[in-house]
Amino acid sequence: MRREGHSFPFLTFDEAAAGAVAKPWLLKGPLARGETSAWIGAPGSLKSALLTDIAVCVAANRSWYERLSKGPAAVIYFALERANLVRRRLAAYRTRHGLESLPIAVVANLVNLMDAATVETVVATIEAVEKRFGLPVGLLIFDTYAKAISAGGGDEDKARDQGVMFANIQRIKERRVVHVALVGHTGKDPTRGARGSNAILGDADLMVTITGTDIRSATITKANDLPEGPIASFRADLVELGTDEDGDEITVAVIAEVQTAPAQREATRKRLKPRAELARRTLANLLCDVGEEPPAGLSLSASVKVVSRDAWRKRAYSEGFCCESAPGARRTAWGRAVEDLKMFGMVGELDGWVWLARDELGPQS
Repeated sequence: MRREGHSFPFLTFDEAAAGAVAKPWLLKGPLARGETSAWIGAPGSLKSALLTDIAVCVAANRSWYERLSKGPAAVIYFALERANLVRRRLAAYRTRHGLESLPIAVVANLVNLMDAATVETVVATIEAVEKRFGLPVGLLIFDTYAKAISAGGGDEDKARDQGVMFANIQRIKERRVVHVALVGHTGKDPTRGARGSNAILGDADLMVTITGTDIRSATITKANDLPEGPIASFRADLVELGTDEDGDEITVAVIAEVQTAPAQREATRKRLKPRAELARRTLANLLCDVGEEPPAGLSLSASVKVVSRDAWRKRAYSEGFCCESAPGARRTAWGRAVEDLKMFGMVGELDGWVWLARDELGPQS
């Protein structure tokens, strides 16, 4: 006999299709609200430093490698390992960038993501942080997810235990529309991806692998609806924080952006669709012709030239960008080309102004 009760909420085909909208980006390209990403690398690969850099950009509403921040949003960094190191890195950002305050909270407690009761504690923490900063939380970072599993007696090698963790992460996201970033380790063979069970490949919407020694590269190796390939190149930068009780310098490593190598740039361009490449060349030529110094609000170097997005579109249309006759076809194609360029880090955009990454400057034939 069927028991009376509530059904799960659902949408019909027409309702679902009509409600299809652009992703709720937090950091356009890699991070969307309601999704989960995994950032993996060998010990010492600066993966935690990279996530700290992302946290600062989200909290400060700054672009990250030319990818537009859709913040500001508060960030909670669950430092399950080396919480003091996370604190020192945040102090380094304050020193290096002259930051007074940012809506970033660091949780140093051990968090057991194997326990469904933890969902309530995480949600309560989100609410407390939002009350403290007066700003919605957009990003949760768990560093490392292996520690969040082992805290509950689980094993990252077991697909079942990873499944329990991801079920609880999903429960958190159902309660609060946040992005969850997981920091993890590669195995003995870095080419085989994350350490432990490969179940994470099925549960993470985005996986980024960090490789290299002196110059590190962050590469998208799995994504649901983003192109795979390199998204950032960086190196360690030591910042002095003062001296200890013995008079020795206190330093901490944060990341410093490294310009993309020519070979890597060429490989990225080859993955571009023809219309996106045409849009890139059009912007480069337009900047050479009529590029202006950036307004102060863009926080760009005076050497970077900008034009309005509308001027860029009009130039592209005048040069024959997409001649399809279907209503709205050209505007749709244009939007997709621009989004591809921004996700590849070739184009920056803010407040209606657009510019090219420094590696893409110069007239294009």
